[in-house]
Amino acid sequence: MRRDDLPQGKMYITAPAVDNNDGSISATITLPYYLANGKLLDIGAMDILISTIGKDLLAPTKYKNEGQAFLIADIAKLVFFLGFNDTFQPDDTYGQY
Repeated sequence: MRRDDLPQGKMYITAPAVDNNDGSISATITLPYYLANGKLLDIGAMDILISTIGKDLLAPTKYKNEGQAFLIADIAKLVFFLGFNDTFQPDDTYGQY
């Protein structure tokens, strides 16, 4: 996404991405901070590890005590699934299986 396409004055969350160095998956959240007079003071940002969300929130989630929860990005990319392995990796498109 180009800088000009970002929503102005609102929180923005990037699409999850796989780190080529360590294989971790994270998303970045950015939020502008304005002074009372409306002047932009700064932009805060933080990275969130998707594995933390997956292990702490999704892994224990069951439907009628069965199955496994998973997380997909809006571009149909798998982001978190407990069943990931060497041939079924994060960032795969779920339609190819």
